[in-house]
Amino acid sequence: MKIVCVEFAENAIPLTEYEHLQHAFYIFGPEDETINQEIIDRTDAVVYVATMGCMNLAAATVNVVLYDSLKVTY
Repeated sequence: MKIVCVEFAENAIPLTEYEHLQHAFYIFGPEDETINQEIIDRTDAVVYVATMGCMNLAAATVNVVLYDSLKVTY
């Protein structure tokens, strides 16, 4: 299994340009903090959702990323 962080971070890939992996765990950054750098350093990819403002983590960000991952052919 691969690990993908969803977080605003240096060198993160925009979700619109990211090719989802077939077998991956997604780690979402908390709404009021960031994912620990030690975790980010161990991931296979870091992606972010480009928005004009803040997105609610549970109601929007998770749904957008997982919906986008449906593009993967299983």
